[in-house]
Amino acid sequence: MIPPALRTWCRNHQLTVVSLTAWLTTRLYLLSAAAGVDNDPTYYFTSLRDAADGWQTLREYPVAAVGLMRGLNFLAGADLATFRILFLLVNLACDLAFVWLLLRQPNPWRHLAVWVWIVGVACLGGFIMYRFDLIPATLTAGAVLLLVGRDAAGARRSAAAGALLALAISLKLWPAALVPVLWAAARRRLPFLAGLTASLAILTAWAVAVAGGERFLSALTNQGERGLQIESVWATPVQLLRYFDPGAAWAEWEFGAIHLHGTLVGPMLALSTAATALGGAYILALAWQLARRRPPATAALASLVTVLIVVASSAVFSAQFVIWALPLASLALVVAGPDDCPAGGVRQCLAARRNYLLGAGGLVVLAWFTGWLYPVVYDDFLAFGPTPIQARGLLVLLVRNVLFAGLTGYLAMLTWRQLAAEPQPSANIGDTGPGPGAAGVEPTAVAPAAAGAEAVAVPEADDGAAGGAGDGVSRGAPAAGRPTTLR
Repeated sequence: MIPPALRTWCRNHQLTVVSLTAWLTTRLYLLSAAAGVDNDPTYYFTSLRDAADGWQTLREYPVAAVGLMRGLNFLAGADLATFRILFLLVNLACDLAFVWLLLRQPNPWRHLAVWVWIVGVACLGGFIMYRFDLIPATLTAGAVLLLVGRDAAGARRSAAAGALLALAISLKLWPAALVPVLWAAARRRLPFLAGLTASLAILTAWAVAVAGGERFLSALTNQGERGLQIESVWATPVQLLRYFDPGAAWAEWEFGAIHLHGTLVGPMLALSTAATALGGAYILALAWQLARRRPPATAALASLVTVLIVVASSAVFSAQFVIWALPLASLALVVAGPDDCPAGGVRQCLAARRNYLLGAGGLVVLAWFTGWLYPVVYDDFLAFGPTPIQARGLLVLLVRNVLFAGLTGYLAMLTWRQLAAEPQPSANIGDTGPGPGAAGVEPTAVAPAAAGAEAVAVPEADDGAAGGAGDGVSRGAPAAGRPTTLR
């Protein structure tokens, strides 16, 4: 017997119920399809069990990540089956928390954002539920949403965003690339920096105290010593050469993944380094543009582009790296203000949001190709060619990497153009206090009605909570096998 209150809530939130049901259905499917690609928790467990010093194992991971795994191992009573269950529950909790965070946004596009996340993760396949990367990816997305979301003007939210980003950085290094863009986009920069630096200082001091300075730096040095991973964008020419001349290059298991050696590897590594430098320069230039304008929607899109550049320019690329960008593509849809949907119909609304839709749709397509690449045809392009089997795997790799590089470059161009078209605010805001007008409200270059007036927001009903079932578009919104993880 369903309680009347729950029945009423479900009737008034029909799309939310559908989204949560889809999440549960897809996750059950992923768990059933994870056999053979769910070995990362076992790798973590055996590494902790066999180490004389638990802090000195898993050196490819930051100390905080090892601390989390040690905590799970302690709760599991050093039992492998229990450890695997706890690891899976943590991932599912982060996954569901992000879905709920998207559903709580006062934006009519929130359900599309949720479906981008649900379908994108499902396209990646069952292996992603057993990868550590899901945790820092959702933490990073939460930090971005706190910083540039609809209610992001407060100092406390900015400080919390900095602390959450620091936690994500301590678990996995890549979120550090977002610091320039998020600092530039923050409406309250000082609280954001205070939360970030204070949290990083505490986490760093703890890591050095328990594991030592050399171990604290091991994740960074390990990354610098890696070569050309077989799935990376820059490995594609080497893979093509290897297909026609099997003796020109060969694959070896190193650093917890498969890397290439031989002809063209050196030049490709040099090109990757140059691309990383150029990508870093673009990210800094993008941050400079954001610092002058601070539009929330473009800031979310810039965060997505930053992560795509980090992955595309790197010589290292594992299947689970797509999960780094997928939540940012989802939240860009709900951060965009209703003013991005002009009063002209669906066509104009879609045209105004084409950049966000392109990013979200492109990530889902990339997730599908990546889920096909690993584990379906992964062994195919490891074979020596030329053979039809290797050709199939190489074709999937080629299409995925070309799409990834193309989407990254195109979104980078669109984001720059969109940001350049944004009007600059008439006054600087919020480093020491709220801007002029209402507290914490960012001024725009053009006043909505009269000078100093602010558009009145009509609250949106959550899935028909304010009369009727279902969701309607707001009419009165405001203008505003082996572990292949990166170790």
